[in-house]
This record gives sequence, C-alpha cells and structure tokens, in this order.
Amino acid sequence: GTRKASMGAVFLTIFLDLLGFSIIFPLYPAMLEWYLGREGEQSLIGQLILFLEKATPAAEDPFLVTVLFGGLLASVYSFIQFFSSAFWGGLSDRWGRRPVLILTIAGMAGANLLWVFSGSFWLLLFSRVLAGLMAGNLSVATAVVADITTPEKRAGGMALVGVAHGVGFIIGPAIGSLSMLWNPIPVSEA
Repeated sequence: GTRKASMGAVFLTIFLDLLGFSIIFPLYPAMLEWYLGREGEQSLIGQLILFLEKATPAAEDPFLVTVLFGGLLASVYSFIQFFSSAFWGGLSDRWGRRPVLILTIAGMAGANLLWVFSGSFWLLLFSRVLAGLMAGNLSVATAVVADITTPEKRAGGMALVGVAHGVGFIIGPAIGSLSMLWNPIPVSEA
C-alpha cells in the first residue's frame, strides 16, 4: 500500500536526481565548443578555458581541457548538493518529507529545463547550481526509507536507494549520448 508507493516515489526521486546529474557527461565536448564559439574567448567560458590551458599540459593532450571542463561542471553540482543536503534534511524535519521532496523535484525539473534552453554559459552554470541545490534532496529521500522501513527491512530499503543511484548513473549518460543523434542546434565545425 502506502509504504510500497512511498518506496516507489523515493526510487523515482533518486533515479531522476542521478539521471539529471549524469545525462550531461557525454555532452561536455559539444557544449564546450558551442558556448566558446558563441561567446568568444573574452567571455567567462573563454577565460575558464584559457585558465585550464595554462594550468595543464594541454599541449600534450588538448582533450584534457575538455575533461577538466566537464569535471568542473560536475564538481559545481556535487559541491552545492553536498552543502544543501543538510539544509533540506533539516527543513524536512520541520515541514515534513513529502513537501520538501515535492519542492525539490519541481526545482530539479525547472533547473533541467533551464539547462536545456540555456543560451549562455552563465545560464548553464546557474542551472547546474540550481540543480545541485535541489539534488540535496537525496538525504531526504534516504531519510524516507529509514522512516518507513522496520529495522529488519532497512537494509533492503537502503539497497533500493543504491539501485536507484546505479540505474540513474547508467541511463543518464546513455540518454545524453543518444541525444547527440538528435540535436536541434548544430555544432559548428571549425
């Protein structure tokens, strides 16, 4: 009944959070090229790339800059998520788990929609910060599992949390890769 539905909602929440986090991974090279070409070398992304080129042995492997660019974007998301987890956990203790999960899932959907339509690197960066902020709900989702399971069944509930992480992390990059086949904005070839 209710417990099974709650576990399904938790699974879906965690799955969507990890999907939103990882779907962008295969898109980093095209995004870097697109934003840099659109905004130029004097822009924020241009200055970031210049810094990465100077800070790394990019002459030996130019793809290293792209890898570091992706790592920085993923780190921003994860850094914000780490710090927002305590905030959402505390808020869920006061407001309840369900309202916080609904708010953060809606916020995550908005952040990902903003990312899809971001025409500037600043907007992309803002969308990833917002998504990381909302993804702090993983602590709340895990708390729901602890709340609704008996001590005997808690390990199984936490295993479901791990499965949701893994499935989201596997399917996200696959969807990101497939999305390169359907690209409404062609990447310029230099």
